[in-house]
Amino acid sequence: MKKTILILATILLSYSCSKDNEEYDPRNDLSYINFQNERFKGIWYFDKVIKADGSIEDYVHMCPANKDYADFQSNRIMDFLHWDTENCSDFYVQTNCQNFQVQGYTLSSCYTHYEGTYSLQGNALRVDYAEVEYFGQVENNLETAKGLIFSRN
Repeated sequence: MKKTILILATILLSYSCSKDNEEYDPRNDLSYINFQNERFKGIWYFDKVIKADGSIEDYVHMCPANKDYADFQSNRIMDFLHWDTENCSDFYVQTNCQNFQVQGYTLSSCYTHYEGTYSLQGNALRVDYAEVEYFGQVENNLETAKGLIFSRN
C-alpha cells in the first residue's frame, strides 16, 4: 500500500512540476486581441458594415476582383484599398497605425477604422466602435458606421 501511495505521489508531483516549466508563448494567447496569434494576425478583407441602427450591410468593393483588405500584424495595421475602377490592379497602401494600444479586446491609438472592441466569430473578425463614426465613403457603404466585420476570404 505504501508503495502504491509513493508511486501515485511521485506521478502527481512530476505532472504538476512539468506544467510549471512550460514557457508562456504570447502567440498562443487568446485572452486578449492578439495579432501575434495566427487566429487574429494577417490579412482580413473588408466584408460588412455595421450601420448606426445596428443593421449590417455588405461592404462594397470598388474592384470586385481585388478586394480591399487590412493586414493586421503585431506592431502595425496596413490598408490595401482599391480605388481605381478602371485599373483594379492599382491600389492605395497606407500604414494606419504602428504600436497601437491593446487593453483586453479593445484597440486604441490607431486609425478610426480599427479603433474599438474586437470579437472573433469563426471566420469573421468584428470591431465595434464606441460611437457612430462618419467616414463619408458612400460608395463603399461606409458613410457612417458603428463597426466593421472582416473575413478571411
